[in-house]
Amino acid sequence: MADDEQGTYELAMPFVTVASRGGPHDDDAYVCGWEMGQLDANLRMIKAVGSGITLSATMHAANLPQADLIAMRHGFTGSVILSDDEQWATVAYTASGDPLA
Repeated sequence: MADDEQGTYELAMPFVTVASRGGPHDDDAYVCGWEMGQLDANLRMIKAVGSGITLSATMHAANLPQADLIAMRHGFTGSVILSDDEQWATVAYTASGDPLA
């Protein structure tokens, strides 16, 4: 598909402090930080619930090493279940031990 045929996406809540919008923050770094913050919050919530919930998360593939550290911090392991290309990956996170430890 040619670039001009691809759709564009807009965020429901746009990032307005990024460089592409005239702000001081690097776009890619801001987005990656947001992704990892969301993963951290979601895994923290699942750990607090204490059930056998599995979380599937889609993220930039470049974030996989950081995501692994976040998962370990909360007692989860991740397995890449889908990687459409070099840019995106979907990971399934499951508790690796006692979810309340």
